[in-house]
Amino acid sequence: MLEQLSDQIRVCYERAAEAKTKADAIDDPVLRIEFLEMEKRWLTLARSYGFTESLTVFTTANSRWRRWFDQLHELIRDQHRRPRCAKAWSDFCGSLPLSNPVMTQS
Repeated sequence: MLEQLSDQIRVCYERAAEAKTKADAIDDPVLRIEFLEMEKRWLTLARSYGFTESLTVFTTANSRWRRWFDQLHELIRDQHRRPRCAKAWSDFCGSLPLSNPVMTQS
């Protein structure tokens, strides 16, 4: 999905550049304004796609953190409820990544 959005962003910037080129090449002031407005719309759409892309990255990372903390919470809760969970807790703590879990998982 992100690859598709990046392609869409690229196309928007290409269309904006085309509109700007046409605006610069035309003598009619009304058409020039129309092409410049078209350029602005393409740039706005590119920014919108860029925001969508960054939001997707953020929510994906946030979901990974949430799952990781939910697992941790469940193990802590279970350890207090059932002594036999102490081994699972110990195993889980031993497997915790030393770096950011969001960056190391794909």
